[in-house]
Amino acid sequence: PYTYNLYLLAFFKETFSAEKLSKSRVLDIGAGYGRLAKNLCKVFPSIHISCVDSIPISTAISEYYLQSQIDSGQITICDLAQLAEIPVNSIDL
Repeated sequence: PYTYNLYLLAFFKETFSAEKLSKSRVLDIGAGYGRLAKNLCKVFPSIHISCVDSIPISTAISEYYLQSQIDSGQITICDLAQLAEIPVNSIDL
C-alpha cells in the first residue's frame, strides 16, 4: 500500500504541473481513511481535497486521521449522500 501511494504521488507530479496541482481542488472518491489525501497535502500545501467514501467507518476514521488538514481547510470530508452537494464547478480534478 505504501509503495502504491508513492506511485500515485509520482503520477500526479508527472501528469500535472506543480503550479496547477498546488492550487487545485481535488475530488477523491473512495478516499478510504485518507492516506492519499494526506500525502497530497504534504506535497502540495495549497491544494484542497474533498474526500468522499460510501463506507461510514472510513469516513469516521478519515475525520480523525485528517483532523489537522480539516482544521487548516485543506481537506473536507463528505459521505456519499453529500456528494451531490459539492458544486461541479468547485472541482478541478
